[in-house]
Amino acid sequence: PSTGFRKVSYKEVPISGRLYKTLYHNITASRLVDYYEYKHNIAPRVSATISFDAFGYTRARSPLSINKFISKWLSDTLATGLIMQRRQQRVFNRCPRCNTWGEDRTHVLVCWDVRAKIIWDKHLLSLTNILQSSNTHPHIIEFITNGMAKFRRHPHGGHILALRDGWQQEQWNIGWCNFISGFISTSMISKQQEHYRTLGLRNKGKQWASKIILHNWSMIQKMWIGRNTVLHQKEMINSLSGEVLLDIDIEKEYDIGCAELPPVVHKWFNITKEQLLAQSTDYKKGWLLIIKTVKESLQIADYSLFATSRALRKWIGLA
Repeated sequence: PSTGFRKVSYKEVPISGRLYKTLYHNITASRLVDYYEYKHNIAPRVSATISFDAFGYTRARSPLSINKFISKWLSDTLATGLIMQRRQQRVFNRCPRCNTWGEDRTHVLVCWDVRAKIIWDKHLLSLTNILQSSNTHPHIIEFITNGMAKFRRHPHGGHILALRDGWQQEQWNIGWCNFISGFISTSMISKQQEHYRTLGLRNKGKQWASKIILHNWSMIQKMWIGRNTVLHQKEMINSLSGEVLLDIDIEKEYDIGCAELPPVVHKWFNITKEQLLAQSTDYKKGWLLIIKTVKESLQIADYSLFATSRALRKWIGLA
């Protein structure tokens, strides 16, 4: 009869020694891969070609500020227009730089506002310099620079790139947005490692890939900071939060009048509607807040957007 422990494997890979630690690591890593497949729309057969070894190596050596930011980027929880609208924190989902509707994670990278384009062009130039200084294979340099340039012009496809080899096809299948997010094909890293051996260099393909990943993450963060600089200008915040709807609701409330409201509120109707609409946004928010608060305390029926929309209520200060 056989003696000893039975062989343990996970996904047909034998596990030997330090059973608990190794099994925990493999299961956690597998779940993380499944999560990235879901969040980045990557098919399992494609994710099998990604070097998660280089990805994990880079995360373990990245500055804390980059790691915290990129975690939100990879999980698609950054406060883009669509995410803020989904959270009911903002009415409009437009890009604060170019006013394109439906701002998502990809749009942050390909926004055609001149400020975003400057950051992108500087990044592509510095990335090219890094590739050249790292003795990157000429075909890889050409493939990456051309692919990223065409991705910016056509982020949702429609561009064709002549593919010479299998490593190019694998990276193409992974996608350029995912490449920028840190997902590089194992075959492209192997191609670079082979090139180092041809040159007689002792450089490692994994460190080469890590340098590219970290540089791309830094660019994403710069894009995000530039976008937020525009967003947090007061006029832009008001515009995205519902400034146009504010005037519409104020006009309706003014036309309804103060007959059903207590006398203490009547003084807020002592100016003409035109004068009221000409006031600052903060004044108009305060005016509407007072009217809405009183109506709610008296349980007066109100089905306007500022009474029902969580984002608009929060913007003017209604609980």
